Amino acid sequence: MSKNRFHLICMNFLIVLILCTSFFNASNPIHALQEENSSKLNLEYNDFSTWRWSDLELVSSESIDDSSAPSFAIDSYDQVHVVWKDISGLGGSSEEIYYKYRRPGLGWSTTEVISTEGTGFCTLPDIAIDRDDNVHIVWQDASDVGDLGGLDYDIFYKMWNITDDTWSTTKVISEESDQNSQQPRIMIDLFQNIHVVWEDYSNYDGSGLSWDIFYKRWGPLSGWTLAEVVSQESLGFALNPSADVDMKGNVHVTWNDGTDYLGSGTDNDIFYKYWNVVSQSWTIAEVLSTESDFDSTYPVLKVDSVGNIHVSWRDISEYLWAEAGYDIFYKSFKQGTGWTNSEIVSTETTDDSHNPELAVNDLGQVFVSWTDETNFGSNGIDTDTFFKIRDPVLEGWHGFQILTKDSTSDSYSPRLKLDRYGNLHMVWFDATAFLNSDTDYDIFYNSFGALPVSPALAIINPNPTGSDEISLEWEELSDATEYHIYRSSEYIWKTKTLTPIGASDYGGYTDTLPLQGTYYYVVVAENLYGNGSISECRSIMYDVPSLSEILIPVGIILGFSTIMFAILLIKRKK
Repeated sequence: MSKNRFHLICMNFLIVLILCTSFFNASNPIHALQEENSSKLNLEYNDFSTWRWSDLELVSSESIDDSSAPSFAIDSYDQVHVVWKDISGLGGSSEEIYYKYRRPGLGWSTTEVISTEGTGFCTLPDIAIDRDDNVHIVWQDASDVGDLGGLDYDIFYKMWNITDDTWSTTKVISEESDQNSQQPRIMIDLFQNIHVVWEDYSNYDGSGLSWDIFYKRWGPLSGWTLAEVVSQESLGFALNPSADVDMKGNVHVTWNDGTDYLGSGTDNDIFYKYWNVVSQSWTIAEVLSTESDFDSTYPVLKVDSVGNIHVSWRDISEYLWAEAGYDIFYKSFKQGTGWTNSEIVSTETTDDSHNPELAVNDLGQVFVSWTDETNFGSNGIDTDTFFKIRDPVLEGWHGFQILTKDSTSDSYSPRLKLDRYGNLHMVWFDATAFLNSDTDYDIFYNSFGALPVSPALAIINPNPTGSDEISLEWEELSDATEYHIYRSSEYIWKTKTLTPIGASDYGGYTDTLPLQGTYYYVVVAENLYGNGSISECRSIMYDVPSLSEILIPVGIILGFSTIMFAILLIKRKK
């Protein structure tokens, strides 16, 4: 082949290629679609404007009589473990401690009877979970187990071992006590030490024959210590202990006390002290309810992740704008600044407020619930559970809600816990016949969390496409349970009038297009609390070239090739 002929063939090929490319681009100008992305603000998990309460769930579904006094904890797998007192007699006794746990996506386990060794009255269980997800339960029990309990109330303890999937035998913790021991609270620190406080009537270690706060701990190497008297400064009744342990292992305890201590008067006040893990000793007692001039009772205490202490209680004092009757008060201790002044939480209520409970997230936002007799019209004249949130930046309360407004009977003992994502969980007992539970008291559960954020829907490639199968991909969200896919022939700004074309439980979906044209897609994530906002809107052009569109460029190519071939022949003859 001559060099001139080779050059002509190469030039012929390049010209044909340029013409074909130019033709296809010119004949499909709509293919170059610009992706339209509406800018969105992905709200943080603590933006409560996007938070919702989940649907109500019945915990005590196997019970046939009253269930009460619930407590619960959440493990590292987000399983919710609940204990409560029940008189249904599933284990053959008149009062028993029941246990159940909830697996995300799988529902509730069957009810187990924990107080299997006991035959007497038992109540007021509390539960904690260690870092290995072993379950630890304490309760007060009148059974004489192993000749250690006697016929008075004692503090019993049991553990579920996650390794061998069995419950330990019951242990009597209050073995030094010879009088009633009751209202236990259990905590476990990061070093796997177990801490238990309770109120006790025994004259132990010079405490006198009156109610005092006792404490005991268990260490992995040391076992159980002897009981210690926490309320050493008390000369009256020390009752209703609440406690928590901080990140260092210090144990913080509060209770209400009628002792006239440091000029607090003979009315009940809120006392506080802590056990120092370094010095292995208790501090002297402090009076927290310094602004109160009447009874302050039923405190609850939590320590946040940076060591700040939060305390709420019931108070009958007419402090600030609090009117006659019981209100919910709050006070906190901040590292470096000390205790704040008392604040009134229940400002919206006009009747008695009781049984405060609180939880604090890693941002220092405080969640408080309580039971209240105020009738707002929609919630009736029964006792309901109220709820409020404190903002640490604005240092104010907001988000007032009546959580049990659909209840037609009394609601009691709300308990709050936060999971690792910052979602709030609540259990309580109620006599309303929710979920076919009948009109005896039952244990109920729900949770409060953020709607899922918008999924990050990837740009669809190739675009345009000649295939009717479209693959959608997006980044999976940790809290999403399902994704809903929407398609339209118009840009999608909202999905209110649209019906999903399908659903997926992972970050992908394959759609089959019905006709050629331009289509738009969005994805909406769903979780326990509802549907979130829509993703970016992505477009795709589905276009299969027609026969005429194929024949025209083919004809041009063949014609051009014929001309070039003729030129080559003429040159060759010359």
